[in-house]
Amino acid sequence: AIAFECTCGQALEVENEHAGSQAKCPACGTSIIIPSPTPEESTCPACGQPMEDDAVICIECGFNKKTGRKLAGDPSLSGTGARPSARRAAAREEIPEESPVLSSFSKSFTFPLQGAALWMVIFMPLLRVGCAFIPLVGGIIYFALFYSSLIDIMRTAAGGPKFSVEWPDLSNFWEQMLLPALVVFFASLIVIGIPMGVTVSLIGGTAVLSQMDGLSGFRAEILPTLAGGATVGVLVALFCASYFPMTLVVAGIYQAFGASLNPVFLFRSISRIPKEYALVAVFIYILLVLSGLINAGVSLVPFGGFLTPAVTFYFYAVVASRLGFMYYYNKSRLGW
Repeated sequence: AIAFECTCGQALEVENEHAGSQAKCPACGTSIIIPSPTPEESTCPACGQPMEDDAVICIECGFNKKTGRKLAGDPSLSGTGARPSARRAAAREEIPEESPVLSSFSKSFTFPLQGAALWMVIFMPLLRVGCAFIPLVGGIIYFALFYSSLIDIMRTAAGGPKFSVEWPDLSNFWEQMLLPALVVFFASLIVIGIPMGVTVSLIGGTAVLSQMDGLSGFRAEILPTLAGGATVGVLVALFCASYFPMTLVVAGIYQAFGASLNPVFLFRSISRIPKEYALVAVFIYILLVLSGLINAGVSLVPFGGFLTPAVTFYFYAVVASRLGFMYYYNKSRLGW
């Protein structure tokens, strides 16, 4: 029913189907237009407090709509110890007008060493060894656990630094683990893997052809085409790499596969936080290179290959944390 008041102060109530029609107030006889019903406000499934439809983390209780579980967080912001309005105000105060870029970078290194994330780093080598004994199925399990854990870290960081990471939801392997991992993996493959693969192939083909003897006529015809294709490939790869971090955010937090591949949407989002995004992108690529170099060094040590999954997961978790913080501090600017 629609509840409203006449100008005389009389409280009235009519059925929804009468919205927009004219009626007379039974108290004063004034003709009034019945207003439209007020839309119901979205609420958190766990605590019942107001929650934006597109929000992932409830700022009242830490409930994660993606995983269906509450996050472990600061008890001073949840529970019955404070009124809902006070808790909302406290949570809002944690988001400054400008993102604390430097502190977020340092926090990104410690965030994966808290809560369940630390145990994920420690047990990742053991998980890889265990899954190696199960052909094919073990590889799928390891892939799903590896990437779904990273996605959980990103989503937790997207709720703010006051939360700590919990274990992935193992109750539904397909929906909670494998499907999110596949969305992020294939979005990454399409955005950066395929352009880089084509570019490397063209550059390699150009190098091989230029070294071949007795094919001068063939080289004269084909080599310029390969060289031009390699140049275009490099430009395309750089173009895709420029919005790859934003692709990870959209695919990981929202599982929006189409939007994560849309350059128009991604560059529009980047244009709203250009300075921080540029720093985050450079930070991420430096970490990925650093991870590869450290793994190369660790693999030279006896049994060092056993530790490479932990090194890889930790650095990927740092990347996921920084992307989550970037989203958390810039949600209003991104306008998603």
